[in-house]
Amino acid sequence: NDRIWAGASYRYKDGFAFLGGVTLSHLFDLGYSYDTRNQTIGRASHEVVLGIRLFNRYKIICPQNLW
Repeated sequence: NDRIWAGASYRYKDGFAFLGGVTLSHLFDLGYSYDTRNQTIGRASHEVVLGIRLFNRYKIICPQNLW
């Protein structure tokens, strides 16, 4: 049902990030990201995101069909 997603990112000589999320309903998404950097003092960060889909009147779950 295209409800789970994951990804990764790499910045040349600087760090990397891992991210993932789940679609909870036609209205809410929940995501998490872990980001680390090699060059800065605050090396790692965690991020939790709650996404809200506004004006989704057809209650579409898969974002590829929303845009």
